[in-house]
Amino acid sequence: MSCIAGVLRRDGAPADPRRVEAMLACMHGRAPDGDEVVCDGPLALGQAWLRIDGAPRSAAHPIRSDGTLWITADARIDGRAELLDALRAAGRPADADTPHAGLIAQAWRAWGPRMLEHLIGDFAFALWDAHSRTLVCARDHFGVRPLHYVDTPELFAFASDLDALRVLPQVSDTLDEASIADFLIFGTCLDPGRTIWRDARCLPPAHLLQVDAAKPATLGRYWDVPEPEPIRLRSQGEYVEAFTQVFTQAVTDRLPDGPVATHLSGGMDSTAIAAVAIAHARRAGHRVTAHHVSCHELLPEDEERHYAEMVASHLGLPLRCDELGRHPLFARSHDPSLATSMPFAYPHLAHHDDLIHQIAASGARVLLTGQGGDAVLTPSATYYGDLLRSGRWTALAREIAHHVRHTGSLAGMGLRSALLGRQAEPVWRPALPDWIDPAFARRVDFQARWDHAWKSYHGNIDAQHQLRQTWVSSSLQSAEVLKRPLVARHPFFDVRLVRFLLGLPNFMLVGKHVLRESMRGRLPEPVRTRPKISLVVDPVRSMVTDGKLGHVARPATESRGREYVLWDRHTDALRQFSEGRGSDSTWNNLLILAPIALKNWLDQQQKGLAT
Repeated sequence: MSCIAGVLRRDGAPADPRRVEAMLACMHGRAPDGDEVVCDGPLALGQAWLRIDGAPRSAAHPIRSDGTLWITADARIDGRAELLDALRAAGRPADADTPHAGLIAQAWRAWGPRMLEHLIGDFAFALWDAHSRTLVCARDHFGVRPLHYVDTPELFAFASDLDALRVLPQVSDTLDEASIADFLIFGTCLDPGRTIWRDARCLPPAHLLQVDAAKPATLGRYWDVPEPEPIRLRSQGEYVEAFTQVFTQAVTDRLPDGPVATHLSGGMDSTAIAAVAIAHARRAGHRVTAHHVSCHELLPEDEERHYAEMVASHLGLPLRCDELGRHPLFARSHDPSLATSMPFAYPHLAHHDDLIHQIAASGARVLLTGQGGDAVLTPSATYYGDLLRSGRWTALAREIAHHVRHTGSLAGMGLRSALLGRQAEPVWRPALPDWIDPAFARRVDFQARWDHAWKSYHGNIDAQHQLRQTWVSSSLQSAEVLKRPLVARHPFFDVRLVRFLLGLPNFMLVGKHVLRESMRGRLPEPVRTRPKISLVVDPVRSMVTDGKLGHVARPATESRGREYVLWDRHTDALRQFSEGRGSDSTWNNLLILAPIALKNWLDQQQKGLAT
C-alpha cells in the first residue's frame, strides 16, 4: 500500500515536482520505504510506499507509464482471476504477476470510466490519460483508502493525507464550520465531501472524479450499496457452505505475503477472521499475532478477555492483552507524535499508539479488524414487509414457504409488524447541548444538523441502511488515524461478501447463525455459541467518573475553540457527567468529550505540531 499525491496545472505550465515532493514528505510516517515523483508537462504524480509483502523495491515501482498513461495508486485489487479473464476477453494483456496499479491501467484501456464496474478491493488512485489530457481519480466502494483534493481555477491537487494538501498555498488555514458542528454532534463530518479545512475536499467513497484542465471537474457515483437480491438454497448446509467460501476469500485476499496482526475480541466477528487467517497463514509459513484490548480491570463483569484467551489457546495464536483502564483518557494529548490530520473523538490515541508499536514489534504492517460484522450480519427488518405492502403476493408466498420449510414457523419474518403497522415508539436522543455557542449555532443551523444526524442514526434498521451512512468511511480509517506504517483491512466490507449477506434469508442471519455454523469445529464451543453481550456500563464513562481524564482540565479562559463552545457551561456539564449524573449512553460520552478532542486538536494546529 502507498500514499499518493499529485498536482495538475490548469494553465498548462509545467508542474513543479518540488510541490509533490513536499506533499510526500508529510506522509513518510505512513509510507517510509521510499518515494518517487514523475512529471508530464502540467502534471506531477508522486507516490510514497509502504512495503508489506516482502517484495523487492524494484517489483513495486509505484508509477506506471507506457508513454501515454500514468498512474499512482494506493490499491489492493481483489478478484484478480475474474478481472484477468475479463481483461483478456477485452484484448488487454495481463497476467497473474501484474501489479495492482497495472491492473487498473489495463482496465482503463479496456473500458475507460466503466472500468470501476470491474474493480473491487481497497483503492484510491489517480490516472492521467495523456491522449485525452484527463486526470481520473477514484476511491473504493466503502472508502477504506482515503483521498483528498483541492480544486482551484489555477491548480488541481490530491493527496492521501489531508495534511499533505496544506503545504500548498491554495489551502488556507480557514476551518470549515459545518464540519466542526458535525464533529461536535457525531464525531465526524456528515457530508462525505467536506473536510475540516474550508479549501480542501474529500473524494467520497464509490465516486469517480474526472479533471480536465479546460473544464470544471465532474464528480459522479459509480456504485451504491445494492438492494438485496435473494439467495435461496435447498438447505441450511448449502447456505453455510456458500458463505464459508465467500468469507474465506474475503479474509485471505486481505492477507499479506508476510506477518499479519489481528484484533481479537471475545465475540464472533474478529475470532472468525482470526480462525481463517491463521489457517491460511500457517500454510504459507507466515506469522499471525492477535491483540486484545481488555476492560476487565476497569469493569470486572467484562469477560471478553477470558473468551479471547480461550480462542487464542484453541488456535495456537500468540495473544497480547492490554488493559484499557491503565491508560488515562486523552493521555499525551499534546505529544506531536500523536498529531492527526483532523479532529478525532477517540480519547485513547496514546493507547492506540502503543498498540501500533506492539504490532510493529511483531513484524506486521497489516492489521485485520472485525469491523462491519454487526452491520452486514443484520437481519432485514423491512424486506418481507415490503413484499406484503407492495402486493407482491407470489414472491411473498414463496418466501414464507422457504422460511417455514427451514425453521418450522413464521417467527422472525416481521409479518406481524407489517400487518399491524409500526408502533410509534419514542426514539432516544440526548438533549441538545447548551454549551454550543449561540452565534456559531446560528451560522451552521446547528438544530437542523442535529435533527438530521439523529434521523440518520435511528434509520439504521437494515444492513443496507447502515452501510450507506456517511460515517462508515471515517470509522474504517480510525485504525490508521496516526501517521504510522500500518494498514488496516476489513474483511466484512468485502463487496462480494456484502452482496452475498444482503441476499440471505433472515433465519440465516438472526444471531449471526450462518457465521456461527461456519465456525463449527473451528472455534471453541463456548465462544461459538455465546450470545452477543453488551456491557451494562460504558468503559469510557467509567473512566470519566473515576477521574481518568488525564491532564485535559484547564481554566475555561485559556481554552481554544471559544468561538464554538461556551467553556464555562461545558465545564459544568463535564463535572455533572464525572459525578455520574445523567445517561450512561455512549453518545453522551461522545458529546461531552468531543469539545476536549477539538480543543486538543486546535492546540496542535496552533503550535504547528501537526505533520
